[in-house]
Amino acid sequence: MKHTAFIFSLVVLISMMAIIITNNIEKVPKRLLSVQKYYSYLYEDDLEMKIPLYLNDIDHPIAHASSYDAILLTNPDESKMIQLELSKITYGYEEFYLNEKFYQMTLHLELPNLGEDFLIEDLVMKVSLVNGDSYEFSLGVLSLMSITSDSDALDWSALEGRKNESLFISRLKTIIIEYTTCLKEIDNILIGIDSQVAFNVEQDQIVLTIVDQYILMDDVPIIIHYSDGSIQTIANFRYMFDYEILKDSGMLITPYALN
Repeated sequence: MKHTAFIFSLVVLISMMAIIITNNIEKVPKRLLSVQKYYSYLYEDDLEMKIPLYLNDIDHPIAHASSYDAILLTNPDESKMIQLELSKITYGYEEFYLNEKFYQMTLHLELPNLGEDFLIEDLVMKVSLVNGDSYEFSLGVLSLMSITSDSDALDWSALEGRKNESLFISRLKTIIIEYTTCLKEIDNILIGIDSQVAFNVEQDQIVLTIVDQYILMDDVPIIIHYSDGSIQTIANFRYMFDYEILKDSGMLITPYALN
């Protein structure tokens, strides 16, 4: 009997110690990271904006599409805003930042055709969840262009993007358009609203050179203005895939505490 009582007391003591140890273990705060990026889009059917975010708890409600009530893209004073519908969330790679594991998740948002150009240079995303929680994330720059192509003077065959090797961040430096014929003189080329790029026309390719800025850029459209006033567009194309965004982005990263 005494032996049984001793074993019972020992089990209770061990259980209590386990509870005390568990309660005193510092819980890792739930965090989300956003990275400043240049989001540029040319309106087309079924246009989708993809916003990558990074969080350390994949079970948090913000990681699941069913948790979202509303998403608003705006600027800090809310003088410009559009409300978007979330179509899905996809999950990517894992990455360590400041010795902590983060999971990449991408919000897929349906972009409406506003019928006009739309630019936000200090982009903020406001998120409301069905549980009542709300968050604001800084994202970078948003450029939406409504342009009708009325020329096919450039018969292009391939696109290639190259990163500036002197910069660690994931940012386009050059875009190469391979072509067979170009029947008109090119006046200027843009990859976003007020984002004109230098270009050099060679025998079988056009090389676009993008001015360096400390912000991510990997997916842009191309708008070619010819000297006769006509326009040719090349739809959005993702030129780079980078799997170490957090490692190299430094001051572009903004951390947020999650409820």
